[in-house]
Amino acid sequence: MLATLLAHNKGRADKCVWYFINIFVDTTIGVVICYLIMRIINKLAQFKNWKLIQSGMYYEYYESKGQMLPRVSMNMYFCQLLIWICVVTFVSKIIKLGKNCIDVCSEIN
Repeated sequence: MLATLLAHNKGRADKCVWYFINIFVDTTIGVVICYLIMRIINKLAQFKNWKLIQSGMYYEYYESKGQMLPRVSMNMYFCQLLIWICVVTFVSKIIKLGKNCIDVCSEIN
């Protein structure tokens, strides 16, 4: 998004600048948005007691010889992985939409 503004103001855009700005926006704004969305999902999962999607909870406990032992639940793991992939994809689309909006606005002006 910033690269678009720089290109519009300078009349040219260096590919290195585009790359740097895109990585910068993705690793700052994108990560913050992903973090906030994951916090909301995790709070909702805690409130509703949905253990399957509570972030960081990958273990089910089973009894063996009178002891409760942990076992990795592949259902929990893959469900949380799917949620993370959806969140990252959604945020990437939002950032791309923002870039496209700036492109359209810069063409109008």
